[in-house]
Parts: sequence; structure tokens; C-alpha cells
Amino acid sequence: MSDNFLKAALLLLIFFSLTSCGIVRSLTLLAPNFDDYRHDPQALIGAPDHAFLFSERPEVNQRELAKGININLPSGESIDLSEFVNQFDTRAFLIIRNDSILFEEYPESNTHTRQVSSFSISKAIVTTLVGCAIKEGFIQHTDQYVWEYLPEWKKQGFEKLKIRHLMDHTSGMNFSKSIYNPASDQVQFYYGRNLKRRMAKRKPEIIPGEEYDYQSANTILLSMVLERATGKPVSEYLETKIWKPLEMEGSASWSLDRRGKKGVLRTFCCLQALARDFAKLGKLWMNDGMWRESQILAPGYIRGLLGKNGASRRYRSGFRILDNDSQIFYTSGLLGQYIYMFPQQNLMILRFGEHKERYAGRMWRSSFLQIANQI
Repeated sequence: MSDNFLKAALLLLIFFSLTSCGIVRSLTLLAPNFDDYRHDPQALIGAPDHAFLFSERPEVNQRELAKGININLPSGESIDLSEFVNQFDTRAFLIIRNDSILFEEYPESNTHTRQVSSFSISKAIVTTLVGCAIKEGFIQHTDQYVWEYLPEWKKQGFEKLKIRHLMDHTSGMNFSKSIYNPASDQVQFYYGRNLKRRMAKRKPEIIPGEEYDYQSANTILLSMVLERATGKPVSEYLETKIWKPLEMEGSASWSLDRRGKKGVLRTFCCLQALARDFAKLGKLWMNDGMWRESQILAPGYIRGLLGKNGASRRYRSGFRILDNDSQIFYTSGLLGQYIYMFPQQNLMILRFGEHKERYAGRMWRSSFLQIANQI
């Protein structure tokens, strides 16, 4: 057996022994995409026995509706809704008003039964679970200190850190964001296999509440507070307090950093579910935590989040408002995942997919507003 063969075999052995390493995974997968969750183990969230179904209006011709809505793009081109939906690598697009589906299209799968991935929309879901915990009395209010639930974090220098700082991304903790450095926190939180070890390296850099710094570590620590407060894994709490009460149509899955009992949920992203079920979350948010006849969240919780002022002009604990106008708000995720809510019209516009051209939030915002004005 030649030396060259032995060297090659050794290199292959080293490579395959490192395939669980986040650096190797990031170099192999290169950039986030809509199907990344398939590379991670999943925590399953079970569907209820009975599902609430949005009504499909037979008197509304979706094809005629799509042809009747014109959207002016930044390029100056004007296209109808059907062309718009099919032009930007969309996986799911829904328009729902008064619990009726006015328009629904799944360009790639042609079915509503295929799950879509949420990316940072999950951050809004975690802050929603905080509202559940407040209603149940597990958490008193968002001005409580993190160390009241996680005493070990006081020893790490976070004695002034409050729950609301994590929700608003004003924690002041360290977090390296270079997307070109495979060892950075930004890359390793998404691709790595040991979030617990990563979280142990957090240190305070800025006084909490002073500066807005959007980062995944805030949501991971918030979910740690939730688990300590409720005594349940976040995925189980989501199932019992949101998924089943909202009568979701299907099950869901949430990505873990590793298999087994030591696995940590990537709660800052990566919840997979049916688009129609994400729409039910939008209905809950639009109705300020009320689902049909049940008050799921603490009364006034969502309205309070949207109305408060903070270090960011538009960001509100997982949600964004338009120009300080909380009457229109939305939650969004990387690559072009959106749930836009227009409470005064009882209207939602959902779009999940990718956008392989330059990511342009303004284009989506302008387009959704144009659609809402023409419905």
C-alpha cells in the first residue's frame, strides 16, 4: 500500500470525522437556502385532532382576481399578481381576508400540503410564547431580569439584562457577524452543532437597552428563559399553547443543532409548517392574542409590543411596523419570508420562498401595499 494512498485515506477519514463540524458544513452548504432544515434533526410539533379551515370563496375567481391586480416594480415594469408570484422563486403565496382565502398559489409544489420554512419569523413566535407564559403566570412581565430564571447568567455579567432586551435585540451581548468567516457566531449559530457551548461564550459589551443589535443569540437566550420558566421544551410549549389551540391543519418541525437529549432548538429560525398554519398565527397576532373565542395570550400583549418605543424605530419584539404606524405590521425572514397584517382590513398577505436576485425589502413592502390597496 503506497504512502500516497495512506495519506489520501487519512485525509478522507479526517474530513468525514469533521462533517458534523459547523465550519465544514458552512463551507459545504455555502449560503442559507430554503431547504437547509433538511440537514438538521428536527423536534416534531404534533397537529391537533381537529383543524380549523379557512374558507375558500367559490364566488371569487382567483385567476380573474390575479389578473385584476397590477403591481409596479422598482424597475418600472408593471405586472399582474400571477406574474409577480411566479417571478421570484416563490413557494407559497396567500391572501386571506375575513378568514376567507382570496388567493392561494404554490408555484413549485402545486399543493398546500408541503411545509415551508420560516427563518426569522420564528423570532416572533418565540416572543408570542412569552405572552403565553405571562398569561399563565410563569413569567410576571418582560421587565424581569434574565437572572431571575437563569441565575448562572448573573455570574456571566448580565445582572442588568431583562427579558424585553432579548425580545427587542438590545441585550448588548457580544456576537460576531461576519458571513465570510466560517468561525463567526453568525455562521456557527446557523450551521454549528453545539449552540450550548456557543451561548456560554456570551459576554456583555454594551449596557442593555441602549443599542439595537439584531442577533440570533438573543432569541436562543429568550427560549432558555422560557424553558426554565415553564419547565417544558419550547417545542412542547408551542404544541400545547399555540399549535393545538389554534387548530392547525398539519404538524410542524423545528430544527435542532444536534440529535439526542442535548439537542438545542434553533429558535431564531427554522420552524417548518404549512403556509395556512402560519396564516393562523397571523390571525392570532391581528386579533391581539385572541383566537376565535379564546384569549391565547395575555390581553393587550401584541398591541403593547407594537405600540412601545425602543432603540429601533420600527422593530418590535419579532415584528416590524411601517413608519411608526402600528396599524400595519409584519414579521419577516431571510430570503423573502413575509406575513403582512392589515388589521383595519382584516387582511393578511403571506409570501414564503426565496429571492435569488438582490434581496430588496422595499420592493416587497411596496408590492404588498399595492395589493392591499387593490383588494
